[in-house]
Amino acid sequence: MRKVPLEYALADGPVEPFPPNFNKEDMSDEPAHMHLMKPLKPKPIAKLTAERIESQRALLGVDDSVQRVVDTLQAMGQLDNTVIVFVSDNGFSWGSHRHAGKNCAYDECMRVPLLIRYPGVEASHTELRHVSNPARAVRVLHPDVPRVGLEPTPYGV
Repeated sequence: MRKVPLEYALADGPVEPFPPNFNKEDMSDEPAHMHLMKPLKPKPIAKLTAERIESQRALLGVDDSVQRVVDTLQAMGQLDNTVIVFVSDNGFSWGSHRHAGKNCAYDECMRVPLLIRYPGVEASHTELRHVSNPARAVRVLHPDVPRVGLEPTPYGV
């Protein structure tokens, strides 16, 4: 389990319901090797549920840390001169397709969270883009690189 900051140990956080492909009953549309996978039983499902809640609580502490960085940059007068990039590792399957973990060939495991905040974009602006290689995620910035005074290289910024 993740380490949850004490102030969030009992916090009620948003935990989305399991998706429709959670612990699928009919595996006939899955690759042949998955047809032998047994459905998750109640005890592992309860463990996955508890882990999802704990992970959401742990992220509340990350939110606090990010806010402290933004507040510090604002207090220093540097927020409008700063590009902030947050990227994480690959996703996690919480029982989708009967998988629990990071090692699966489905969107749940392959998606990589990426957030970029840079001057001149409204706080409410959202763009959804697919980044197939997280090592190249910085290329999402490429059109704005000259605007913020960075020189692009063949490897990104």
